[in-house]
Amino acid sequence: MAEGVQWPVSAAGNGHFYEAFAVAGGINWTDASALAAAKGGYLATLTSAAENQFVFSLVDSAIYWQGSGDFRAGPWLGGFQAPGSPEPAGGWQWLNGEGPFGYTNWQPGEPNNNPGGTVPEDKLAFWSVGSPTGRSGNWNDLNASALVPGYIVEFDTAPLPIPEPASALLSILGLMSLGGLLMKRQSSAARVRPN
Repeated sequence: MAEGVQWPVSAAGNGHFYEAFAVAGGINWTDASALAAAKGGYLATLTSAAENQFVFSLVDSAIYWQGSGDFRAGPWLGGFQAPGSPEPAGGWQWLNGEGPFGYTNWQPGEPNNNPGGTVPEDKLAFWSVGSPTGRSGNWNDLNASALVPGYIVEFDTAPLPIPEPASALLSILGLMSLGGLLMKRQSSAARVRPN
């Protein structure tokens, strides 16, 4: 069930809700973005240091990170580089229409568009290099097909609960039964009406 954690206005936040999802085996950016939209939100857009820190705190747990040695990939965020932009740092923007990056928190040496690589790195994820915990609120550019261990959804308002499959089935059956009962009553009422 989607719950989300609110970044309250009373704490200098924007009032939005955020929810982190861990994905065993990893997920690519395109699928993560589609799932976020299906949940009624979008991949998180981090437009200030305070928002970056708040959202990072939701994923500062090993379940949301993967990698070896000093390099660790974290969850997907809602940033992308517009096609045809100057490499490596031109044209970065937020997918929800908030426009170009006004705030950034790139890992030192990033974005780098994978120098010598054959595929562009034009999507945004949390990234950590050399952190004692293996996690940081820094960013990296990655290829959209890269598999990272999760994603973070941002909701402008409180997310609606997503019913468990069994609950949804029971609701549908209940509505069908109610519809059948109403049709039966209408049919009975039509038979007893005088002409």
